[in-house]
Amino acid sequence: MQQRQEWITKTLRVFGLINREHLERKFNISTPQASSDVLVSAAAFGRDILQRLCLALPAGH
Repeated sequence: MQQRQEWITKTLRVFGLINREHLERKFNISTPQASSDVLVSAAAFGRDILQRLCLALPAGH
């Protein structure tokens, strides 16, 4: 999980947003796990980060 959290932080700094699907593909994890990781990151960063988190379902869902 630490590796995923570091990647989320880096991605937010570089691109300004993160999508749950990015996590699923990069780390081969489930949608619920990706959602959990994003929420953990949001809690660590505070409320302002929520505007940059994209929790949309992947295309075709």
